[in-house]
Order: sequence, then structure tokens, then C-alpha cells
Amino acid sequence: EGFVMLVGAAFVSKALAMPLWGSLAGRYGGRNLLAVGGICVIPLSSLWTLSDHFGWLLFVQSASGALWAAYELGFFLVFLNDVPQSQRARLMTIYNFANSVAWFLGSVLGGWMLTLGEASYHAYHWIFWISSLGRLATLVLLWRVQWTPGDEPSKILRKPNSSAKETTSRKELIPPMVTPGTATVTAIERAA
Repeated sequence: EGFVMLVGAAFVSKALAMPLWGSLAGRYGGRNLLAVGGICVIPLSSLWTLSDHFGWLLFVQSASGALWAAYELGFFLVFLNDVPQSQRARLMTIYNFANSVAWFLGSVLGGWMLTLGEASYHAYHWIFWISSLGRLATLVLLWRVQWTPGDEPSKILRKPNSSAKETTSRKELIPPMVTPGTATVTAIERAA
């Protein structure tokens, strides 16, 4: 019951934080949002080692959901702004595959480490700290994303009074609902 509440807290906080992050991305740009999210998610797993009180863990999970929302939205906006439409489906497939492989390898490595540590309290703490250190190492990759403090707001989130030439319409971003047997073309089919 408590575990389900902790998992649910992350999803709820992510959903609640998205409008705020979207507004900030519109003002400061997707790259800056990606940088903030990328930096802020680094210590999240290590925060589990500070206390095992349910209230603290609920706070950590809520913060985790909100901060991962910043990272994910920033990544998505940079992806849409920088990757030509003709390459999006292929690159998103590669990204999702690599992400799944990383999750699998992380689970296997974590399980192996827990086995070595006889699934002790301290073994869990080591895994949480190693996870934070691994995220810290990803800053090298994040810094390779070309962003500047004066990054223009994302073209996707521009206000309606922006020039039509630079604005991507909401209709282009959200794929239509597809009903079996209709001739509606999905976003993936358009991108391929």
C-alpha cells in the first residue's frame, strides 16, 4: 500500500508540474529547461538514504516526479526543435531502445550488487549513491547540448502573436486520433 502511494506520488507530481515547466520553457527555452532538469535529477536517488520515514520518502518521490517532468519536457522540446522531421522516428526509436537497454542493465547490475551485499540496508544505500554518481557523469553529455543562457524560447511554445513562419501549430504537434479503417495519417507515418 505504501509503495503504491510512493509510485503514485511521482506520477501525480509530474502531471501537476508539467504546466509550470511548459510555461518556463516558453519563457526561457527548452535547452535551459533540459539543463535545469538534468542537474536537479542527479541527487534524487541518494535522497532515499537520508531517512526511511514515509513522509520523507513521499516528499522525495513527489520532488522526483516534478523534476523528471522538467528533464523529459526539456528533452522533448530540444528533440523537436533540433532534429529534422525526417529523422525523428528513427532517432526516437534509437533513443527508446538505448533507454530500455540502460534500464535493463541497471536492474541487472543493481540486483547483482544487492546479492553481493546480501540485500542489506547498506547495500541499498550503495545502489542509491551509485545511481546519483552515474547521473552526475551524464552531465558531460548534457553539456554537449549546445545551449546558451539567452536561449530563445522554444518555437513550439511561442505565443499566438509570434510570426507564423516560426510557429509550429498545435495541430502539427499532436497526432490525430486514429480509428481503425480510416485514412487518417499518424504523426509517425508522416515522420517516416
